[in-house]
Amino acid sequence: MNPPVIDDNELSCFTIAEMLSTYDHICETSTCPTRALEKLARKPYDIILCDLQMPVIIGDQLLKHIRDNEGPNIRTPFVFISAYAEKFKVMNTKVISKPVRSEELLSVISKAIIK
Repeated sequence: MNPPVIDDNELSCFTIAEMLSTYDHICETSTCPTRALEKLARKPYDIILCDLQMPVIIGDQLLKHIRDNEGPNIRTPFVFISAYAEKFKVMNTKVISKPVRSEELLSVISKAIIK
């Protein structure tokens, strides 16, 4: 599996990608939500991991754009990651808290893909 990790914080992207690489997942990372949208419009993924609070395009806007437009990820599960997870409810999408723990992330990914 090669989920994209979208977060304006480069360290967060790197940390999550490294965490998942220990379980043989090869993540693509993007610190620019507009570039991530371009890639999501072209390439299908099994799941998308995305920060909620980013400049230019926030995570729920990115999700809405993907869901409202034809493309290879229109039905791809999203998992949002936020330092303020308890404050957000986004389109029936799982939101997990930073700092991310590998066990929780793997569990959420497994459940989202099985749905």
